[in-house]
Order: sequence, then C-alpha cells, then structure tokens
Amino acid sequence: MTLQVWTGHVNAIDETPVSTELNFKAGSKVTIVSSGFAAYKAAYWFGPSGQFQKQSPDLVAPNELTGALLVKCGHTYTSVVGGLLNWSPPTDDNLEFVYNDAPGGYFNNDGGFDLQMQYDTDDLQS
Repeated sequence: MTLQVWTGHVNAIDETPVSTELNFKAGSKVTIVSSGFAAYKAAYWFGPSGQFQKQSPDLVAPNELTGALLVKCGHTYTSVVGGLLNWSPPTDDNLEFVYNDAPGGYFNNDGGFDLQMQYDTDDLQS
C-alpha cells in the first residue's frame, strides 16, 4: 500500500475537464477534498456544492446543482460538494474534474476550486 496525493485546480471559466491522468480500477477508494469559490455573472458566488436548489436540463450534469464541482468517471458525474471520503469510481477509467455549467455557457464564470485527492497506487490500472 502506497498512498499518494494528486492536487489540481478547476477554473470555473474553463469548459474542458481537468484530467488527473490517473486510471483507477472500479471499486477502488479515493478521498477528495475541495475548497474555493466560483461565480457566474460575477454576482452569485458559492462553494464546491454549487448554487443552492438550482438545477437545469442544460447542464453537463443536469441532476447536480449549477456551479457544483463534479468528478467524472466514464460517463458518470458525481458532485464533490466539499469532499468525498472513500469514494469508489464506478468504472475502470481516468478521473476528471469540471465545473457544472451548460456547454457554451462558461464564458461568464469566475473563480474556481482547489482539489486534493488521496489514493493508493495499488488502485491504479496497470
């Protein structure tokens, strides 16, 4: 067992997901911690959990809150909120992080979220 830490940053204005470039095995365990603030239209600021009670069918992940920090594994998006303890990727795949907004609508966002992810190197695909 060898624990490692990956760190990254998601800019709310960037539509392209931030890749960890780490391919995990389904069912492995990772712990993710996030912090920071982001906004859209430079007026509505919120943390990694997104804007309270605001969802839209146009979002990257329509069942998650607008502006939420998401982790993507395969075709599945999960809200990070402030962190995920011992979260299990649902499929064998690379993990990516993205701000939840409508494609083409990232231009009026500001801020972003810092990330730390702890994982065991034994949980990586070879």
